[in-house]
Amino acid sequence: MAALVVAALVACWVAFIAAFVRNHLRVRASGNPSGPRLQLASASDFGALLQFAGFVAVWVSPREPSQLLAAAFILAAAFVVLAWWAVAHLGRHYHVRAVITEDHELVTTGPYALVRHPIYCALLGLTVATALGLARWESAVAAAVLSIVGTEIRVRAEDGLLADRFPGSFPAYRQKVHAYLPGVR
Repeated sequence: MAALVVAALVACWVAFIAAFVRNHLRVRASGNPSGPRLQLASASDFGALLQFAGFVAVWVSPREPSQLLAAAFILAAAFVVLAWWAVAHLGRHYHVRAVITEDHELVTTGPYALVRHPIYCALLGLTVATALGLARWESAVAAAVLSIVGTEIRVRAEDGLLADRFPGSFPAYRQKVHAYLPGVR
């Protein structure tokens, strides 16, 4: 049974990545990609590197699956659904790197009405869920810290870009909607 749930957690990660691949292919096929890049927040790249290190920390030091494995899978699956919803909602505006394009729009509907960065919420949640089910406590703590620090860097970088691009509407949106977790602005 544990092997089945571990495989299901791996499948959640594959499904998470598939959301982005599907979106990329769909945007390319539509012939309607976002416009040229105007601004890039390269600090976000360092945050992404830390998030990736958190992902690696979960898998580097596995332990026997815990009693939390089933709960970890349910959480992971919920965060995958959030990621798919968010990526589908962004469509052509999704980029791996933090960029503002010529035709960029401030998306505030769908999952973006709940949190400003639902993809980061999903990534953090998926990492933590996997850590709960599979990682040694030291690795789980390292994964959580790396993921949170990386997420904070990326959120601040992207929020800076959005504040510059949408000075009239982004501050109110930022004030009203949490960054990626309840209580985190």
